Amino acid sequence: MKTLQRSARAIAPLVLLALAACGGGGGGSSGGSSSPTTTPIYLTLAVSGLPAGTSVTLQDASSALVTPDALNVTSSQNGQLVAFPSQLSAGATYSVSIKTQPVHGACVVSNPSGTLGSTSATLALSCYPCTEYAYTGTATNGLVSYCVASSPSGLLVPADTAPPSGAGTAIPSLVLAPSGSTANPSATADLLYAAGSGSQYVSGFDVSNTGAYAQVAGNTTSVAYPTSIALNQADKVLYVANAEQQGGLGTGGTVDAYSITSSGASAGSLTLLPQGYGVAAGAGPISPSFVAVNAAGSFAYVLDSSSSGNKLYCYSISAGALSACTTPSVDTGNFPSSIALGNAGNANGYAYVTNAKDHTISVYHLVSGIPVAASTANLAAGATPQSIVINSAGTYAYVVNNGTSTVSVFSIGAGGALTEIAGSPVSTVSSPFALALDASAALLYVTGPVSIAGYAVTANSGALTPLAGSPFSALGTPLSITMGGLPPSGG
Repeated sequence: MKTLQRSARAIAPLVLLALAACGGGGGGSSGGSSSPTTTPIYLTLAVSGLPAGTSVTLQDASSALVTPDALNVTSSQNGQLVAFPSQLSAGATYSVSIKTQPVHGACVVSNPSGTLGSTSATLALSCYPCTEYAYTGTATNGLVSYCVASSPSGLLVPADTAPPSGAGTAIPSLVLAPSGSTANPSATADLLYAAGSGSQYVSGFDVSNTGAYAQVAGNTTSVAYPTSIALNQADKVLYVANAEQQGGLGTGGTVDAYSITSSGASAGSLTLLPQGYGVAAGAGPISPSFVAVNAAGSFAYVLDSSSSGNKLYCYSISAGALSACTTPSVDTGNFPSSIALGNAGNANGYAYVTNAKDHTISVYHLVSGIPVAASTANLAAGATPQSIVINSAGTYAYVVNNGTSTVSVFSIGAGGALTEIAGSPVSTVSSPFALALDASAALLYVTGPVSIAGYAVTANSGALTPLAGSPFSALGTPLSITMGGLPPSGG
């Protein structure tokens, strides 16, 4: 028994030690028990592609946070995992948004919202360089530029969202003079002109390769309700269609002509030319709604959308001055809204006019520059066709239909004839207003009140395929849009 007793006494410490390791023997929290270890949970980003020397600012509005978490990521962190600063909890939701895009770049976050599990979550922050810019004239936010990213192809993100001074409001028309062109020999910046019908002036802006605007000094020019502008590159003249003459309706609208200063400190500024260069009130369209100039700068075409008008006016151009053609005007459909010139808009090309109130397109042969109706019947389009563009090859036409929220696609055949392609029309954003092709005619963008739809264009058929991520969020209700490449330097 002693031996047994001694053995029991020897074993007892070992049993107690084992019980302590298992958290104790009979219950209670005293005597060396401990809580399970908790792994901290963070939201992290795998960073790639951020252009050198740039940064991007993000925000996480997690349900676990009282105020959103902010994070600034720099190009030096490419290839790294970067965490938002605040520790989160399992089951919390997260919602990541980009607050400031990098200069000359566009970033996207994969799966930007979700619910956290029991471990940290990693999202991909992928950034791409801009290949070109889209510029929009808006109802309330002046001018807004968008970066068109290289990948995913056509991704559209805001580049410069601060309304530049002098841009005005309700901007229905934009025109771009690319860097190095006749009207803009600058090697550093594009020139963008904007017609503000709400503010009643036309302004010019230098646009750098970051998409940022800088107003040309002394360039705000008071006009009377401008509805459309067109550039005559050859003569360095900007034409402005005004639905009203200065001071009120009077006897009708005007077409004003402005010379563009091409060099020196005031390069890009506008100077009103004498009245003989334009069209005086009562001498032409009652309510000029759209103006277009052919590529050679030899003819201008002006729409009259007044109830007693509904005409397409023709003007020959000599040294920038407009003179009525031998056939001054031809009839259009009801309430003509836009013009596109086919076959490079040469003197023996074609003109296409959308007629908003009878839902048609009028087709004209240009015979030595003078429009001649191709048919007695206009071609049916969608409801309220608002705008039309033609690709640079002159093989396809695209029409945005405001009433049906669609885009109609037409092939252009012999004699300028339009034939709607299979699969047309294509659904687009609600109540679309304007559209633009990029320089390569590989991308098409359509503006709506709150968003911009993007499409890839199939080269050999003209067919449209929605881009990944489309429609893209828009700022300020875009009324007009134009596309431009990247100037060679910062401007």
